[in-house]
Amino acid sequence: MSAGNYIFLPPTDALRWFKVLAVFRLSAAQGQTPEFDLPADSLPLRRTPPHEAALILMVDDQPLLREAVCEFLALDGYDVHGANSAGEAIRLLQEGLRPDLLLCDVLLPDVHGATLAREACALVPEMQVLFMSGHTPDILGSEIAPANFLQKPFRLDVLSRRLCSMLFDEMP
Repeated sequence: MSAGNYIFLPPTDALRWFKVLAVFRLSAAQGQTPEFDLPADSLPLRRTPPHEAALILMVDDQPLLREAVCEFLALDGYDVHGANSAGEAIRLLQEGLRPDLLLCDVLLPDVHGATLAREACALVPEMQVLFMSGHTPDILGSEIAPANFLQKPFRLDVLSRRLCSMLFDEMP
């Protein structure tokens, strides 16, 4: 069932609701994974990474957004781990997770995204960071370069191109 820009799924489905970005149809029988139909001309999914699969750690306290973006990135060929807080992200890194890129909300409930990035990069120095926020860019502060920022809401194809550019120095 849809209403406005949202699709509402029965509570038995994995994703309860999410803002429609490029999805035309979601279908899932009870107990099955939702199937995404995406327009091929506006959202080119590789399904396999252009190089060795990159590992991404996504940190966002909005579970529906985090799950939807993690699912998209997995379909796009990335190895993705999600965390709902800076504390959970740091714990994953301390336990040995070594992401190539940290995709991080700027305003997390437990700490500012720039603080998380500093602590995370101290544990994994070679890791790149891409910040995202639904707030205006003036909250970024001097620690976050505009080139490392993605304004929410964002289109999934824009995210895909940005990650490809950062991780592989190429466009999809």
